[in-house]
Amino acid sequence: MSGDGRGEAPESDLLIVGAGAKAAAIAAKVDALNRLGHARLTVTIVEKTEPAASWLGLNGMTSGEEPLAVPPIKDVGFPYRSSRQFPEIGDQLDAALLPLSWQRHSIERGEYAPWVNSGAPPILHRDYGTYLGWVLARASEGVTTVRGRVVAVSLDAARERWVVEFEGEEDGPPTRLAGRALLLTGPGAHRAFPHDPAVEPLVLHCDSRRGEFARLPDREVDVAIVGGGESALSAFVFLRSLRPGARITVYTPTLPLSRGESFLENRVFADPDDVGWAALDLETRRDFVKHCDRGVFDATVIARLAGEERCAFELGRAVHASAAGEGVELALETPTGPATARHDYVINCTGFDLLAQLRGLFAEPVRTELESRVGPIWDREPQTELRFDRSLALDGLEPRLHIPGLAGLSQGPGFANLGSLGLLANRVLGPLLPALTQIGKGAAAKRGAAAVLTILMIALLVGCGGGGTYSATEPVEEEANLPAKEPAFPGVDLANTRFVEGPITKATAPQLELAWEVPSEAQSTFGAFAASPVVSGGIVYMQDLESNVSAVSLATGEVLWEARMEDPDQGPNGVTVEGGKVFGATSTTAFAIDAASGEVLWETNLTTIPKEAIDMSPGVHDGMVYVSTVPTDVTSAYNGGIAGVLWALDAKTGAKKWHFDTAPKGLWSKKNKTINAGGGLWYAPSFDEEGGMYAGVGNPVPFPGAPGRPWGASRPGPNLYTDSMVKLNAKTGKLEWYYQVTPHDVYDWDFQDPPILAEIGGKKVAIGAGKSGQVVAVDAKTGKLVWKTPVGKHNGHDEDGVLAMRGETKKLPKQATVYPGLLGGVIAPMAASKTTLFVPVVNHPLTVSKGVEIGEGEEMGGEMVALDIATGKELWSEEYEAPAFGAPVAVNDMVFFATFDGTLHGLAGSSGKEVWSETLPAGSNSGMTASGDTLVVPAGLAVAEGQTPALVAYRLGG
Repeated sequence: MSGDGRGEAPESDLLIVGAGAKAAAIAAKVDALNRLGHARLTVTIVEKTEPAASWLGLNGMTSGEEPLAVPPIKDVGFPYRSSRQFPEIGDQLDAALLPLSWQRHSIERGEYAPWVNSGAPPILHRDYGTYLGWVLARASEGVTTVRGRVVAVSLDAARERWVVEFEGEEDGPPTRLAGRALLLTGPGAHRAFPHDPAVEPLVLHCDSRRGEFARLPDREVDVAIVGGGESALSAFVFLRSLRPGARITVYTPTLPLSRGESFLENRVFADPDDVGWAALDLETRRDFVKHCDRGVFDATVIARLAGEERCAFELGRAVHASAAGEGVELALETPTGPATARHDYVINCTGFDLLAQLRGLFAEPVRTELESRVGPIWDREPQTELRFDRSLALDGLEPRLHIPGLAGLSQGPGFANLGSLGLLANRVLGPLLPALTQIGKGAAAKRGAAAVLTILMIALLVGCGGGGTYSATEPVEEEANLPAKEPAFPGVDLANTRFVEGPITKATAPQLELAWEVPSEAQSTFGAFAASPVVSGGIVYMQDLESNVSAVSLATGEVLWEARMEDPDQGPNGVTVEGGKVFGATSTTAFAIDAASGEVLWETNLTTIPKEAIDMSPGVHDGMVYVSTVPTDVTSAYNGGIAGVLWALDAKTGAKKWHFDTAPKGLWSKKNKTINAGGGLWYAPSFDEEGGMYAGVGNPVPFPGAPGRPWGASRPGPNLYTDSMVKLNAKTGKLEWYYQVTPHDVYDWDFQDPPILAEIGGKKVAIGAGKSGQVVAVDAKTGKLVWKTPVGKHNGHDEDGVLAMRGETKKLPKQATVYPGLLGGVIAPMAASKTTLFVPVVNHPLTVSKGVEIGEGEEMGGEMVALDIATGKELWSEEYEAPAFGAPVAVNDMVFFATFDGTLHGLAGSSGKEVWSETLPAGSNSGMTASGDTLVVPAGLAVAEGQTPALVAYRLGG
């Protein structure tokens, strides 16, 4: 690469300054991605000396002879969990990195077996540097390394690319390189130590060439090392071997520590998501980094040095050096007060300042521009955190500026050093590969209960005095053994009855008071929520319309963890809890999450065609998970050529077991397959004790027809299995029977509600409903009709689909207002007590013209209708100005539901008389649930000024 400093700079996807361990890890990952054909990334590394120079002892940071505390098997691919960042290719990617592993390197050199047989002792810095150079020499696909000293960093004129200027070995103007992102490595500039000019010859620096240490007399010389970090210990070790007769004193403000290799500590460094690092408060994170920073020294070495007579550690801060005869006098601040000490030489090992180095690279006005975007960087208030995003880039800045050396406090301590090089590479490269990664999924989860033990250990390590706390300490610890002790279903039980027993009754309901609110910032076309919450082991599990899943303490409303999926969904979505796992779906994948920690355990992609989507909560039973696709995405627009497919997955692994086509692949017409679509499930199926599974299926499209093909002419016939209730064998997916409510639907009348399983006079029945406004009970064994009851407004168009199917189009209206409409009928699931069915009805019409055009009517009202579960006869009906788009819950002798306007109603189940009501903080189109003495209801729609979406709980006595 070349440039004259004036023309167009050669561009890479990523520029890296410094060819050390971080650059080697990223180069290895890029090489693997490119060779596998998953990417075509370009990376340029600028190095002023040679790869891994610091580790080889060429930059003065170490001599190269110090032992490495990190086991070398934690190499450029560690921790080899790429599937967390790249779900589809992660395992393949990790396998491709094995040829660049430390084991492979040592095997090639004939050193692996001797190392293992010797008890796997610590290797030296220079050995590690040799390995890094070996990696960089082989990771060449898309990777270029250039020699030069970086002198300036700026932004291009469009503020879309970083521009790096470096001086090469030849004279001439600096060479310019451009990159979509920039990563800066290195320890930073050495911190200055105050001293009089007269003692300059007697003050050495830990970043000096180690050859300069040779000017120390080869006799019993007295040397002070100022600083207690790894640079001080590096100088200590080197000096001890160079001048064995020297007397060495280390002045450190805190006693020097070297982190061990315990499992709990290693988890923090290897993958901070495992312990919910982001959920720890700033003080706890700061203390952990301070006291458990992964140094490059073995603890046994420190112990041996500390025990030698000529080596001493003193607690105190050296603040100034002045002349004292032929030596140096140090002014000290000690726990007992000011003091002085005299030595022959002083070595300044007070550490490095990466921000100071960056200040020199970013000239004005670039520094000012950066701070205008992200806030103060160089002149921050003391103890203020500099925030980094998951890619280890400055939060809120585009183009991305990755600085792993500063991101440890914000994102995890391992990123600042050698703790998780493979994870570091994944995090940095993720934003460059949006098609391969799902950033923030699982890895962005805020772990709670499963991380309690580790967090307690962190507290012990940092002293635990009165400092850091976890965001959910007491509730999480108290409930750590409770999550998912019992299953939890959106329909309350496997029969989808939505019936709950407990202390809430007609007599006690007036005592319900607000217990807590958890605000939501999720946004979608349909608000923040559409799902029904579920409760297991005293924890509420809820999914929002960005597919994020939260665990909330039922007792306190404290958020225990949040798994951020960040995938917009049209709903109703939701989760199911079973066997210690939370099962759910995004718009394209099914997933399982650990119920205690929020860690994503598996994800399985179910969509095979663009615009095919998922909008349901999974059914879970007997080791299987059931999720269906639908032919409509988050835009709510139906997409031709898609048939909804019900998938059965293994609950442990997510592996696909079988599938059932809710509409045929041919979509009823080979000629019109590209415009036809249909089927799919909205809600989790129901399950009986004999292995039967019952589901309601969505509508066919186009409706009412397409240009030149009115009244569904593009899809002749009844269009099975749309608008039907189906029974399948849950183990095999074999169809046992179907009951179609609306053959050849022309009005978008899904029969989507989850069937309720009940008994009538000893006969088991399945009861379904849908947008056609028909409630239907069928024999669970045969599928034959037991009773059928229309609810809500109907005005004579219930058989229009059958007329169209028969070709009797002259009997169909040219123009009409039709009840129920697109949002009418029974949209939300029903609830049932042992005797009564509670049906939420929406009275809303549609308009139809010429069998092709369809529109929305103006009326929008609602009813709650009670039917006798044995006969289907209406027992009572109550009308409301606003409809209920969310499912009710039946609690003992009451039924509770929320209407669209944000009113929560509690009715007597026997009469429909309102016993209790409350105003929610926002409107609602979600189902609700009850657990013990508490109601939980999502209010996800801000339908008026000042409203705030929230998950809300009401409890007897508040």
